[in-house]
Amino acid sequence: MRIVALALLLCLVAGQAWAVDLDVGANGAVGDGVTDDTTNLQTSLTDCSNNGKTCVIAAGKNYRITGPIFMWGTGSLRGNDSTSKISSEQTTKFPFNIGVAVGTAPYTATTVWTGTISNVTFDIVSQSVNGRFIQL
Repeated sequence: MRIVALALLLCLVAGQAWAVDLDVGANGAVGDGVTDDTTNLQTSLTDCSNNGKTCVIAAGKNYRITGPIFMWGTGSLRGNDSTSKISSEQTTKFPFNIGVAVGTAPYTATTVWTGTISNVTFDIVSQSVNGRFIQL
């Protein structure tokens, strides 16, 4: 009985160890709304997408992107509150692509996305963009 209980406890602890949060600033994204954070933000999103992590945007941070970013697999994105923001100055459709891996133009789904997005504000700064901000 003790062996079964210990095995169950180890499974629960191991499951929690895999549920990792990653602050997107850890990969060099600044979040000041001025610096182009496209590459560094994508580095974090790729890590979360490939490893089932949750990318976290700190309160009051505004990550400016100037090109498309991608999330797929089991990766998730969470803001600490409603002031957590991603702003796009991209002049084409679909700055944020869900279920699409980097480098798969013309942006076709690679795997079923099973992650979540919560508490993040998405903003299009450019006046020349017509269409959707997020492609699912």
